[in-house]
Amino acid sequence: MTSRMTLASGVILATSAAAVAAWTLGGAAVARVVTTPLGLSEDPFRITLSGPLWRDRTLRDREGRRDIAYVTRDEPLTVTAAGRDGARVSALGYRVDRGPIHVLSACSAASCPSSTTVTTTPKLRQLGPGTHRVGIAVKGRGAAQTAGRTLEVTVGDRLPPLHEGEPVPATASSAAPAPGFGTLLRRTRAIIRRDIRSGVLRGVVGSAAPRFVQIGELRADGRPLGGTALLALPVALRGVRATVPGYVSAAAGYRPQLVSFTAPRLSDLLVDVDLRRSKVIAVQPGPRSQTSQWAPQQPLAPPAATDASRRAPALVRLSEAGPAFLAYDGAPDFMAGGRDWPVSLIFTGHASVGAIKHVLRSIGFTRTGHTRYLAYRPSSGSPRFDGDRGLKTPCDGDGTDVHLRLYAPPATDRFSDPEYGSVVVGTAHLDRADGCSTAPTLFGFSEDAERQIADIVATRLGWRVQRSRLALGNAEGYRRDSTDSGRVWWSDGRATLITVP
Repeated sequence: MTSRMTLASGVILATSAAAVAAWTLGGAAVARVVTTPLGLSEDPFRITLSGPLWRDRTLRDREGRRDIAYVTRDEPLTVTAAGRDGARVSALGYRVDRGPIHVLSACSAASCPSSTTVTTTPKLRQLGPGTHRVGIAVKGRGAAQTAGRTLEVTVGDRLPPLHEGEPVPATASSAAPAPGFGTLLRRTRAIIRRDIRSGVLRGVVGSAAPRFVQIGELRADGRPLGGTALLALPVALRGVRATVPGYVSAAAGYRPQLVSFTAPRLSDLLVDVDLRRSKVIAVQPGPRSQTSQWAPQQPLAPPAATDASRRAPALVRLSEAGPAFLAYDGAPDFMAGGRDWPVSLIFTGHASVGAIKHVLRSIGFTRTGHTRYLAYRPSSGSPRFDGDRGLKTPCDGDGTDVHLRLYAPPATDRFSDPEYGSVVVGTAHLDRADGCSTAPTLFGFSEDAERQIADIVATRLGWRVQRSRLALGNAEGYRRDSTDSGRVWWSDGRATLITVP
């Protein structure tokens, strides 16, 4: 005997006191088995789940990373429970997180079916954004006849806009600077040059004439504070010992302090300027310098807030009929504050995540980092987030490594684009003093990391490289924030296109 019914979430089809009591009394056993994998021979019921909510559950890729769907509306879930060895379904239901049990099917002992199929729509949106667990439980006539399954679902708010990445000439200029940037650049450059002539920087670089590599905005908890610059020395200095200004984050933006450091080799510097006071407020070795001592008077506390991306995250597709992906990786959400780094590498040709990683490991990308996620949207269904720890080069003599993360749907290990073929999306950045070397710790410089990876695959692997070929709308001007000064944004918004043979 088989029954089939369709109902809205929370509706109890069988309302007899005996049926509900039986389910409630079996609650402890049900709670225990919903976390137990099914498919074992001793399970009295076979539970089959299907429907949109099952399609959009959280999955695991081959490396154990979560592949998370982003559900923005309540979706149906179909549950089929079939008894084994004569077992009959006396109660079927579900609960979300630690909420109440919703009984979907219940019967008296004389009329219990051997198989039941129910479609229900759990009300997840009303529980708010975040990860929710839906537990399905089945109970038979005997106390030992229980079985269950769980699925994890991520509920979110509305989706970001969608636009297409555009091919651009390799010589295309960067986006126009924001109003007032010219004044910031001139004032920052003038103050640093004055300090090189007769200030604290004179005691660090001596008679050397550093080159300005990048100048950008320094902010304090998102508010304008001054300018920040990356300087490169014409020749590396040896055995530098200095005491320089620094700061710790504070309610007013920062609190000054002094930092003593020793650099066996000093090749570059990061310099922060408070334009309100026309003063250099921080000096530190950059990612191409080697330090053996870094001693601030007061260690920098963990950042109170992560510096958000300058641009609102958007979904990008490379061709009109192709799949879409977010232009940044980061947390499994679409909030600007959850972004980590902009997408800056697109692999095509015979590209797959597994194939690219296999080759990169063979040439020295043997370390891994922290997991981040990239959102993507298949041609149909809800957006999903693929997670990846990425691959890192060994730390060089300066304590800096290159960190590359690769993203694609785990089921296929690649995107399929009608114009570009097999596609893998990548983000890249530098990590300094991340598990090796002496502080200061720095993360970012995506533009430099993109260039280094392009150089490696072109010279060592012979792969075709088209630098800065695709405009993805995720330019992040060189900058950092005093509340999270270890993060340095720098990306021109154009991704390098790499063809995997």
